[in-house]
Amino acid sequence: MMEEDSDAHQNGEFSGYNASSTSHCEEDTVLKLREKLESMETKLQQELIRCQCKEDENNLLEQKIAERKAARENREVEEGRIKQLEEKILSLKADMDKNMVERSEVENHKKAIEEQARSQVMEKINQENQVLRYLPQYCGVTEHQVQACL
Repeated sequence: MMEEDSDAHQNGEFSGYNASSTSHCEEDTVLKLREKLESMETKLQQELIRCQCKEDENNLLEQKIAERKAARENREVEEGRIKQLEEKILSLKADMDKNMVERSEVENHKKAIEEQARSQVMEKINQENQVLRYLPQYCGVTEHQVQACL
């Protein structure tokens, strides 16, 4: 009996099993596989879109990083310039203070020279006045005659 069942199975004549049910089963399997394939394709497309979005986000982040790096470098350059300008200002202030001291010294020296020149002029005038007072006595000229000449 077993041999008959085995022969019948090989010939497709198995009881309760026919070609149409095999075909129907294969169609169901193919349909399920197609649905699964479509589902996987949809998921794949979604993943591709998600990956593209992530790549776009990464590009934006890299651009922001580059912009911030450039801004930081610019800021560092500007801070360097500011430091140089501050040092220049301090140097100029020191020079200005030095010049103010020198100017004060020059003013004092100028006053001393003017005072000395005034003293010398006054001394010369006094000497001339003494000469003029004694001139009439030595030259035999009266004071009125000397004043008339002046």
